[in-house]
Amino acid sequence: MEFWQELKRRNVVKVAIAYLTLGWLIVQFTAIAVPALNLPISLNSIVFYIISIGFPIALFLAWAFELTPEGVKSTINVKQDESIAKNTGRKLDFLIIGLLSIIIIYLVAANYIFDGKEDQQQTTQSIAVLPFVNMSSDAEQEYFSDGISEELLNLLAQIPELQVAGRTSSFAFKNKNEDLREIGDALNVKHILEGSVRKSGTKLRITAQLIQADNGYHLWSETYDRELADVFKIQDEIARNIVDALKVKLGADDIKVLNNQPTTNLDAHDAYLRAWPLYHERDSKGLLTAISLFKQATKLDPQFVEAWAMLADSYAMLYIYGEQEITKQQVAAEMGRCFVKILQIGKTTWHVHSAIGVYYSTFTEYSENESYLHALEQALALNPNSSLVLARLYNSVEVMPLTELTSEIVDTSYVRAQKAYRLDPLSWVVTANLVTSLMAQEKYEETEQLQLNGNNNIDIEEFFLVNVDLLGRISERLAIDLKTNSTNMRNRFSVLRRLATLQLWEYSNRIPKAGIPDQYLTFINFQQQLSQNATFDMQRYYEQSRWEVDLDGSSIARDYYIFLAPQLDVEFIQKNKLHLQNAADAYFKSGAYSFTLNLIGIANSFRISGLADEVTKINGQLEQIFDVWDELNFYPTTRDTFKSIWLAEQGKTTEANTLLKSLDIIDYYVLDSLKSLPSRYAITETPAYKLIIENYNDLLDVERAEFEQRWQELGLDILPEVN
Repeated sequence: MEFWQELKRRNVVKVAIAYLTLGWLIVQFTAIAVPALNLPISLNSIVFYIISIGFPIALFLAWAFELTPEGVKSTINVKQDESIAKNTGRKLDFLIIGLLSIIIIYLVAANYIFDGKEDQQQTTQSIAVLPFVNMSSDAEQEYFSDGISEELLNLLAQIPELQVAGRTSSFAFKNKNEDLREIGDALNVKHILEGSVRKSGTKLRITAQLIQADNGYHLWSETYDRELADVFKIQDEIARNIVDALKVKLGADDIKVLNNQPTTNLDAHDAYLRAWPLYHERDSKGLLTAISLFKQATKLDPQFVEAWAMLADSYAMLYIYGEQEITKQQVAAEMGRCFVKILQIGKTTWHVHSAIGVYYSTFTEYSENESYLHALEQALALNPNSSLVLARLYNSVEVMPLTELTSEIVDTSYVRAQKAYRLDPLSWVVTANLVTSLMAQEKYEETEQLQLNGNNNIDIEEFFLVNVDLLGRISERLAIDLKTNSTNMRNRFSVLRRLATLQLWEYSNRIPKAGIPDQYLTFINFQQQLSQNATFDMQRYYEQSRWEVDLDGSSIARDYYIFLAPQLDVEFIQKNKLHLQNAADAYFKSGAYSFTLNLIGIANSFRISGLADEVTKINGQLEQIFDVWDELNFYPTTRDTFKSIWLAEQGKTTEANTLLKSLDIIDYYVLDSLKSLPSRYAITETPAYKLIIENYNDLLDVERAEFEQRWQELGLDILPEVN
């Protein structure tokens, strides 16, 4: 007690309070000044370190020395009756009051004034989960650290009060020692979760730290040394600590999500984690391996709902992205078996609803649009931060019948495309969706403000050309494949398709085609022969294209190419008259805007064959489509491009020419495809069309030059011709 009184008499306590108060203010000022002046983030740590070291020194000086009228003296040399410690104490009181007043003003301003002015897109509850570093001795354990990161991301993403950056964007910073401020800016988040994972036998060490992106402050960190069996508990604890640190209030459903343990079988969980990165690769080899691993997980734990859902989803991705000749019926049956098992288990997750949505959109008729949307809406309700689900929901607008589209649906799709972009700005698919949505509503200025991969502004005029940046990145993967003798043919085929659009045949002839199915090359060969004015056997091409029929069974898919190139061959068209009529009815029934040109193409086939009644019927269908389309502010450029082609086909060339001249943005790709077809479309003879193609050729010359330079930089120009 006497010691405490002596501390007070010597003003040690008041010095401590004044020092801590002033130190706190200096730390806050530094936190603001460092990012504002673009100073190194490490300066924050240096300032904090100096203040911390200075604290015990200040206390020692307050105890050992006293300020007197004659200057600073040792306390033991100052007599009690000569001491002015009380006066010094009162001055310290005023100093403390002043400093506390400044703190109060600062806190009020920060919480009630400036807080309301924060950018609404970057809330204090925003976070990115960066891939945890693999610290295990075995480099092959990286799948485990990546998997833990992705599970944490998905766990946090299911909390509505949090804005969680998407996987594609977050994992773009894997193995990159980037400035946290730059990462925060790129991902539009204020907080970053990073860490490391060390796995050794049944032992597991996970270190996680939550960092404020703009100043590098560690808001929370923890190291967990546990048994491998506790992995889900660790994830739950990390998520709860993050929620607490960000002051997010959890509802009953949120707590239920955090308490969820998908499986108790560690081997099943291990197979599940191994499958995830392969699922994201989107090629046959990766997807087939992912399917095998998800199957293994379900065998090890038949109650593992997430594994069943991802198994079903992987089958759908294999059908969409893979190169195997797998039929729609086969995939639908496999997915159906997964859904039956999930129903038997009686548990659902967002993964389940998302997979069901893909099933309805890919393997059922367009009449199932309502079921498709309902499934994805449920998935979004369970995981409001899933850019994957948002992208799938947006795609529903692309295939929805025009007769079912409303302004509200179009506006909602735009809002969702925006949200997906905020969550996953470095995802090409997400960015492309937002570009498409903006273009659909003629919001060209907003479109040009967007960036592809965080650095390349979008050129609206070139949007309708082949994107050289995309082609360049695909070529980079191609270069790696060729150097490593990869058997993956998807990259080679992707480059071939885009080279065909640029008509760079001297380059496409150098790409090895071994392993690419003949049916994949049919359309490429067709384009090359047309561009070189070669004679083309349409009947042979038609028969080759029927591989789509055998694999798909869909009347729409079987005619995907046929409408593009009806020969001036009456015998061919009349022979396939019924087939083309059925295709036209299927296109009209689907009502999707993108099939409008297919209808015009089939009408063109009938017109050159003298089948007037069939042309009249299709024109009636097209009139209905354009009547509905005119009422919607939805892809007006595409609508007017299609309409100008249709008007010219009806002999209304003056109206078609006027409409074509009025377009602010030109859909070059569609218009250019018409000029090389053997059945000439009437629009190609109009002055407006000829001027557009002349401009298009000039733009293509620029695109070709840029690509040729990139091709040489990658060392691909030395490839010998292979055919």
